[in-house]
Amino acid sequence: MTLRVAIMAGTIHGNRGAEAMLCTVIGCLRDRLGDCTFEIFSYYPREDRELVDDPGVGIVNATPFYTACVLFPCSILLAICRILRLGWCEQFFPTAVQAAGDSDILLDIAGVSFVDGREVFLLYNTLSLWPFMLLGVPVLKLAQAIGPIESLPNRIGAGITLPRCTRIFARGDQTYAYLCEKGYQNADRAADVAFLYQDRFTLSNEPLQQNTTQWLSQRSLATPTVALCPSAVLYKQGGAEYLGFVVTLVDQLLDAGRRVILFPNATRLHSESPRNNDLRVIGQVIALSRFAGSDRLAWVDHDINTQAIRAIITHADVVVTSRFHAMIAALSLTVPVFVVGWSHKYREVMADFHQREWECDWQDADGSRIARQVDRLMAKRDEVVQILRSRLPEVYSRSESQIDWVVRYLHEKTDLASTQMSTDQHG
Repeated sequence: MTLRVAIMAGTIHGNRGAEAMLCTVIGCLRDRLGDCTFEIFSYYPREDRELVDDPGVGIVNATPFYTACVLFPCSILLAICRILRLGWCEQFFPTAVQAAGDSDILLDIAGVSFVDGREVFLLYNTLSLWPFMLLGVPVLKLAQAIGPIESLPNRIGAGITLPRCTRIFARGDQTYAYLCEKGYQNADRAADVAFLYQDRFTLSNEPLQQNTTQWLSQRSLATPTVALCPSAVLYKQGGAEYLGFVVTLVDQLLDAGRRVILFPNATRLHSESPRNNDLRVIGQVIALSRFAGSDRLAWVDHDINTQAIRAIITHADVVVTSRFHAMIAALSLTVPVFVVGWSHKYREVMADFHQREWECDWQDADGSRIARQVDRLMAKRDEVVQILRSRLPEVYSRSESQIDWVVRYLHEKTDLASTQMSTDQHG
């Protein structure tokens, strides 16, 4: 029996944190389950189809418009057809609806969901899951940040959706506390699934350009390298204020004799939209920096995947990031990281590694002060690396626990289906 696994809220194109989670889930489940196929419900379906040629991985349309106007209402109709035992009707439904109905499980890998202040995403957080629930497909939310859940719209959306999830994996202690406060009994504590990422899991070929690779290879002890990842999300929030902070930080680091490489964790090279597109922010930083022509400053100006991002981080002495999964990659590779974030999702992961000293909210960030903090982190680098190495086994175990849960669940479901089939045949 070939298992059919659906994955929602992950893409290859665009947000490379989502790509890291997506590739890791597929890679880990293939290692553990063998014969299974995957359907990625993507909000960049056209771009993802161009990047993925794996025969075991399908890409179906799950853009916000398509989800709200086709996938959700047609799933209601399909559920009614099944109740009325009109199975012959299924062939006439859109491919995405058929794929949802044929799935053995849905894994939701949203990075954050049902968070106060992000109500603009609430409808998608809800409608993207309900087609599967209506069609009797078990829904598991893999490790993600959730909460606080206090605003009226968020309480309603979470209240009608989260209790109907088969399992919810909280990505940190604060998320787990939010879920427990609301009485959700279907929650477990886990760590981000991208901690389990391996280069062999990659599904796309988007390498670094040769000039960037050559620049990275020139790393020396005499001139430490800082890899800096700005965020289009924070640029949207803070505009010129955030941009000014990044420019000041870059110039201060270069004034101090460092080498700096700016890299993205979300790329859409041919899009003018700032959404999921750190390349636009990087371009503006370079244009404003006093060191734009310096041979100690480099930057990425093209689409790269998680594998290439990790290659940059491997060559760095310290990482400074406003992107969550750039932080995850640095921690995974035991490279000291300073985080300039915007949510509890950063704090709870840094706490797992005893690294709260090296993070701050972007609204409290000052470029000159963070540059001094990076100097301190650089001075304590060896000590920090040892701490990261000591914490990784526990974090790996927490991350793997959700994969263990999925595998057990699917094995039990398969065994039950086989037993039922045998009973029917011999009844």
